[in-house]
Amino acid sequence: MIRDEDLKSSIDYSEGQKRAAHRVLVELVNVFREYEDEIRVVGGWVPDLMFPEEGHVGSVDVDIMINHLTLQDEGYQNMSRILQKNGYKEHPEKYFSFIKTVMVDGISYDVDVDILAGMYGGTQSKRRISMCRALRR
Repeated sequence: MIRDEDLKSSIDYSEGQKRAAHRVLVELVNVFREYEDEIRVVGGWVPDLMFPEEGHVGSVDVDIMINHLTLQDEGYQNMSRILQKNGYKEHPEKYFSFIKTVMVDGISYDVDVDILAGMYGGTQSKRRISMCRALRR
């Protein structure tokens, strides 16, 4: 598991870890297809998705923003089931975060997936972020 404090600059992002995270990003877009109107990719993959020719470093994790105004508790539970059915494990330290182990060139990488939402609706406000800019895919 990669810790934020270990990532100080782009040289800390291994090519294999970035490729593993990108694979997880692509997989999430597919497994969450039924939620395409309620989710957005946010975080480190946004520059790469918006400006692919600019050579952005990429990311070593995946951040997904949920529209908490339309997706209620049943939707959260279903998303969790979908993730677990596809080999994601609950993160031991973060709420509504998951880890997927991905093999790239024979090396195993753990990729963190953070499911984020606003503080209104859904689950408890102390377990959410309150503001974030989202990208419409």
